[in-house]
Amino acid sequence: MDRTKDRNEAGILVAAFGLWLAVAMVGCLLIIGVANRAVQRSAAQSAADAAALAGAAEGRSAAVAIARANDAIVVAFDQEGSVVTVRIERDGIHAHARAEKQIRLAGRG
Repeated sequence: MDRTKDRNEAGILVAAFGLWLAVAMVGCLLIIGVANRAVQRSAAQSAADAAALAGAAEGRSAAVAIARANDAIVVAFDQEGSVVTVRIERDGIHAHARAEKQIRLAGRG
């Protein structure tokens, strides 16, 4: 009778460990998915920032070129005076950024 009880307990432990392992793997996959999405969002925002800076400095064509170099496309480009607003899409993620061209006079810090 003791051997049967030991086998049942071992079987329960194996089943419990298997269930715990499955839950742990699902948790790890969720964490990896969230981290991957954060990295993609950060890359899209960096591309938008770079495109906005290029657009403020040199115009729409520069913003498009920088976005393309960052594997993104310019969805919208607006320029009002010295302020440029750019909206890009990279890997299905949208991001936007604003930049302003500042002119510094020679001889001033």
